[in-house]
Amino acid sequence: MTAPMTPRKRIQLHFDVATDDQAAELIEKNPGTGQTGRLTRFLADVYNGNEFHFDLTDLRALDTELASARIDYLNYDRLGKAEVHKHLSDGGRQMQWFIAQHGIRPRLRLSSYEEHEQRLFTLAERLGREPDALLKQALEYLLGEYEAKHFGNLSASQPSPDSDRPLVHARLLNDSVAKPPCGASDGPWGARLFEFTLTCHECQALVLNPEDVPT
Repeated sequence: MTAPMTPRKRIQLHFDVATDDQAAELIEKNPGTGQTGRLTRFLADVYNGNEFHFDLTDLRALDTELASARIDYLNYDRLGKAEVHKHLSDGGRQMQWFIAQHGIRPRLRLSSYEEHEQRLFTLAERLGREPDALLKQALEYLLGEYEAKHFGNLSASQPSPDSDRPLVHARLLNDSVAKPPCGASDGPWGARLFEFTLTCHECQALVLNPEDVPT
């Protein structure tokens, strides 16, 4: 005789906000922020799996109920009743906002048309190296070439607070005024070629996230 199945507890997440800023504040103060980020990455993958990738091992870091809820949603999504963003009041725009708020970027993909993947693996095998190591070497060369053209360094007159090295800021080369994007005013500055060994951590963060650079 088969034992009756225990009904699974239903989980519903709901909150009301008046503005996007309130929504962002709620997410930031939510004690489950780590799980919120993983949930958003999962929904981004369901929303557009070609652009966003969800690592299934992230399921291990979730509470059992939330992990089970994801599987339940995947089974529901297979029915094709509505795309995931259709469940949001503002549709795709709101989904894109949630994705952007958690810093989820589209995954990098090799071009199948140019056979980049096949060429990379063939070359790695011939050289006896790991494909990932070759790819990182190529990216480092590419980034170094373009960073030197679009950024510069400013060496401050005082040392870095966490070392004896000079305090090195970034400088946007298209800026007519020699000042770093972090707003520091400890000049006079000494100009130098760009190196991504910025001892000003705020400048380094702003270079990586130019949308946060103060206007």
